[in-house]
Amino acid sequence: MNVQPISFGKVIRVNGTKSTAQNILALANSDVTNKAHQSVQRDAKKIFSDRTKNGPVRVLTLNKGKEVFLLSGKESEIAADTVKGARKDIGVAKIFMTKKEQFQNFLRKVTKQTNDEISYLVKTRKAPYSIEVIEHRGQHRIHKVNIQK
Repeated sequence: MNVQPISFGKVIRVNGTKSTAQNILALANSDVTNKAHQSVQRDAKKIFSDRTKNGPVRVLTLNKGKEVFLLSGKESEIAADTVKGARKDIGVAKIFMTKKEQFQNFLRKVTKQTNDEISYLVKTRKAPYSIEVIEHRGQHRIHKVNIQK
């Protein structure tokens, strides 16, 4: 009996730039076959098979853009909800906080809290491998690289 693990979402580190991650997410989220990058799209859709309407593949950068991650499914939803909540809090604060210094302090606090929550999400749920796009026999493919612990 073959049993597949149930996945509600993924957090996968990308060995590459933010633009590489954006290209992978565009291919994974697209319903249209990209003939020029068909093999990469097939790999991306296979890796991120857990994407949903509310949890499409999303790019996330940490450490001032030095670390790039792709999130999908439930993890993508959690990250989006965290950012949405922070934006809502900031919007309300803009209306009611009349002192600039008070608003700036609140903004720093919300930003730090949001970054901490997102960092915790990545730290606790990231996959034990990273991905990169490499050329293999004349085709670009997504390659998984095991992370050394």
